[in-house]
Amino acid sequence: MMSKLPSKRFIPYLWVNPEMVDADCSLNQYNELNYKVLKIHAYARKEWYLMPDKIRSVIHAAYLRNIPVMFHTGGWRGSNAIQYYKFCREFPEVNFILAYGKPISQTMTVLKGAKNVYVDNSFIDIESMKIICETGLSDRILFGTDFPIMKSFWPEICVLDWYRNNVIEHIQTFGESKFMIWANENFNKLVY
Repeated sequence: MMSKLPSKRFIPYLWVNPEMVDADCSLNQYNELNYKVLKIHAYARKEWYLMPDKIRSVIHAAYLRNIPVMFHTGGWRGSNAIQYYKFCREFPEVNFILAYGKPISQTMTVLKGAKNVYVDNSFIDIESMKIICETGLSDRILFGTDFPIMKSFWPEICVLDWYRNNVIEHIQTFGESKFMIWANENFNKLVY
C-alpha cells in the first residue's frame, strides 16, 4: 500500500525497532516500502540505549541506501542528543538528523563537532533556534518534518492553524530565505 503512494507528496520514514534488526539487520525485507529515512526512537524504546551494535546496523543499512538516519532526542538521558555523537563521528559518510534538538546545549555540541548532522525543529522553541542561528549553523536546520504529529499530542488543536502560525513565526523571526532553506533545500538535499 505505501509503495503506491505518490513519492512527491509522501516521504516514508521507517521507524526501526530492535526486533526489526534482529529479524533482518540489513532491513532489506522493508525495501518495498521505499522509505527515505530510518528513524530510531530511543525514548519510545529505551532499550536502544543498551544496543550500540544494533544502532550501527541501522546506520549501515542507511549507508547502503544513501539515506539519512533520524534520532529522536530528548525525554530521558538515553535519548539526549549527546548519546548519538559517537555514531555521527564514526559514520561521516552518513547524514544524521537530530529530531527536536534536545537538549539544545548537547545538540550544539553535536552540530559543531560533526558536519554530517542536521536538526529537525519540530519541537524546538524560537530561543533555541536563535542559538543555532547565532552560532552560524542555520544551514543545518530542517523545518518540522513531523507534520501532522501535533494532532497526536494536542487533539483539540487545528493542525493547519498550528502549522500556519508556526511558519509565520519562523519567517517573521528568521526571514523567508532562511525558512525556505530549512523547509525546502535542506530537506531535498537529505531526502531526495
